[in-house]
Amino acid sequence: MKVERESDARRFCLSTALRLSQQTLKRIETLHDAGWISRDIKGSNFTVGLRQDSGTIYMLDFGFAKRFRDRTGCINAPRDSTALLGSIHYASMAAHAFRDQCRRDDVESWFYMCCEFIKGQLPWASLDPKNDHKLIGEWKRYARFGGREELLRDVPAEFDRILDAIDSIKSLLLVSFLKFYDRPDYSSLSCLIEAIFYRLDVSEILRIIPRTNTLFSYNIAIE
Repeated sequence: MKVERESDARRFCLSTALRLSQQTLKRIETLHDAGWISRDIKGSNFTVGLRQDSGTIYMLDFGFAKRFRDRTGCINAPRDSTALLGSIHYASMAAHAFRDQCRRDDVESWFYMCCEFIKGQLPWASLDPKNDHKLIGEWKRYARFGGREELLRDVPAEFDRILDAIDSIKSLLLVSFLKFYDRPDYSSLSCLIEAIFYRLDVSEILRIIPRTNTLFSYNIAIE
């Protein structure tokens, strides 16, 4: 995310992080409704508008984007095996397993990004994505079991429910709660974030003010 974070903690304040989470989810929903998946959801692939649009988040960089519907509107069948694409720190469990990605995988990557907005750093942030991609995948698997508390430490409790909505655990395997062809319930996820504002009495107004005339340097102001 090309926005300045709290310098001492290297994270956004909670109000900013939550509003960014909601707006980025809406951008992802718009992309999906257009028939595309990103396969590379991460903070640096979003930016903010200028002047009157300075409170609006925009999505950038569609280099790994893939059309998941054919010209008739039908969803393409999943391929048996694919390459591990995108930014490994935010890649979904399916991506780590070299499975074809769907809308759910973008939402899972969004979840990791949101945790990073709030926490400042994911538990596997120090691992090298090129050499340690298997270990990063194992960390995400572990986060569904004993490591869940570590992943969600300093994150509002509602994110535990958000993760439950994204996936579920059966036996020793991670099984997608959402089937490959299913549309994620973006509204319910956004409502869970909205509930945090009311429960914690967090300010709901986000105003992003340009600090210079460049697109990528901003200050955050909360009213």
